Amino acid sequence: MKIGIVLSATPAYSETFFLTKIKGLKASGFDVALFVQRNENDFSLCEVKLAPNVNKQNGFIQFFKVCAVLLWLLLTSPKPFFKFIKLERNANRSWTQLVKNLYNNSHILNSGLDWVHFGFATIVVQSEHVAKAIGAKMAVSFRGFDLDVYPLKHSNCY
Repeated sequence: MKIGIVLSATPAYSETFFLTKIKGLKASGFDVALFVQRNENDFSLCEVKLAPNVNKQNGFIQFFKVCAVLLWLLLTSPKPFFKFIKLERNANRSWTQLVKNLYNNSHILNSGLDWVHFGFATIVVQSEHVAKAIGAKMAVSFRGFDLDVYPLKHSNCY
């Protein structure tokens, strides 16, 4: 069984919850992958898959990066690609937001996971349909900021 843990960055030495979770899952025979935007400390406890980066300085380059990533996703994982689009459209997402979400989640949509665990609730926003699109089960951890601060600034976020 392959389990993917989604975080914004690889866990630091002091983030024992995630380190212990990964070690425990691996010791129990699970295949674990970490899906992040940044690999800040050359993390090697498990496989690390980086999200495609966003080039905010040059929209022209970003346009071609989006096209390349989406074409690659379409060719390598057509079923999750189209299912994700259908789920996003059923949620009344605009085409612009849908393409952004497809691009930002492409590294997960092409992963073949059985379980997706979002380490923080704020990370799952705009990624709600990823697990269903790939046929995986999903878990979300809610922590202090997710419960106490974020909802105050973003009503109806969850």
